[in-house]
Amino acid sequence: MLQGSRAAGRGLSGRFDELYASTGCPSIPPERLLRASLLQALYTIRSERLLMEQLDYNLLYRWFVGLNMDDPVWNATVFTKNRARLLELVKANQLGALAEVAISTSGYCTRLDQIAEETAPPAWRPG
Repeated sequence: MLQGSRAAGRGLSGRFDELYASTGCPSIPPERLLRASLLQALYTIRSERLLMEQLDYNLLYRWFVGLNMDDPVWNATVFTKNRARLLELVKANQLGALAEVAISTSGYCTRLDQIAEETAPPAWRPG
């Protein structure tokens, strides 16, 4: 799964480049925001503060997000605001298109319909 998310991130880097601000304070890179959010969801980390604490000392989490060992961890408030801005910029239909591109470039699945069929409980599957 980690390799698939890395490959998907490389495939989306061109689209992420459009989200970087050209002026002002440097923001958290969108691909790192998404990876950190994925960690938070997968490991059910309750809050952004706890996520930043985990990123501060867990080397596996740092590696997954793309932080080096000596990189400073973001402030939880900055992380929350950057993630909210990212979600504002990426509309629901664009997010679906990004997910479809990520899934198709990772080689694990060719269509989102295939995921829905494979992950649905047997009673919900068509035919």
